[in-house]
Amino acid sequence: MIKIVSIDYAGGACPYQMEGTTEDGQWFYMRYRGGWLCYVVRKTASDWANPNEPWYDFKKKIGDEYDGYAEHDEIYPHLADKIEFPAGFKIESYPENEHQKG
Repeated sequence: MIKIVSIDYAGGACPYQMEGTTEDGQWFYMRYRGGWLCYVVRKTASDWANPNEPWYDFKKKIGDEYDGYAEHDEIYPHLADKIEFPAGFKIESYPENEHQKG
């Protein structure tokens, strides 16, 4: 299981995007756009561009082609056994919490 210890950004819609840091110091990126929920973990954000690595570590179609607005109760069940988020964090396109920065 991936444990996220800090969140640098979370929010938006079409795509919803989240960047954070894992407990072992790696870069984490997640997005939801066009019904596709995806995430990747790399040593740094720059490593994501490595052509020898798959684009995403996880990719799952959970909505229709126009979905990109994130709601916790719809998205979290697809990640519950894969990712542990910081206590109190909610996956929302426009959260009213300290995790959204912009």
